[in-house]
Amino acid sequence: MVVAPWKKVVVAVGVVAAAFVVGEQGRARWQAHVAAEATPAPCDDPNASACSGHVKANAGLAERVTGAPRLLVFSSASCPACKRVAPDLDRAVASCNGASVVDHVDVDEDEGSALAARYGVSLLPSFVSIDAEGAEVSRLTGVQTESALEEALAEIRGAHCALLERDRTTTPI
Repeated sequence: MVVAPWKKVVVAVGVVAAAFVVGEQGRARWQAHVAAEATPAPCDDPNASACSGHVKANAGLAERVTGAPRLLVFSSASCPACKRVAPDLDRAVASCNGASVVDHVDVDEDEGSALAARYGVSLLPSFVSIDAEGAEVSRLTGVQTESALEEALAEIRGAHCALLERDRTTTPI
């Protein structure tokens, strides 16, 4: 039996449409599943960067990105690399007394997502150093060492960190 060419086109279009509908429904179910999985666990210290891998500190962040140099730490609760780098970031902040110059940006929240778009952040974690006017000065992406994070904080603070200073005194010339 010979099938007319126009019937083949109709069948092909029907198959593609069915795949699209199933794909859209599947994508919606997957997004709902991911959103449920990404819901952060309660935390005793909401300002600790290791708390569920991110901090819900985005309220008013857009206004705080000007006025003083800062390090914006873009992360997400569903980002394994963000969770892996959190302890090193905490140690770097402690050794640099840098808590006042670090802002954690949760890209899962609306304001964090807007800031990520503003600075063109597409990889997590991202560490964006900004000047007093909010313009980007430098950027680190991905998992970073404690010393790399300390160098970024030292650059922002304009002063050496404890670990960097110790490394300078023990390194032979």
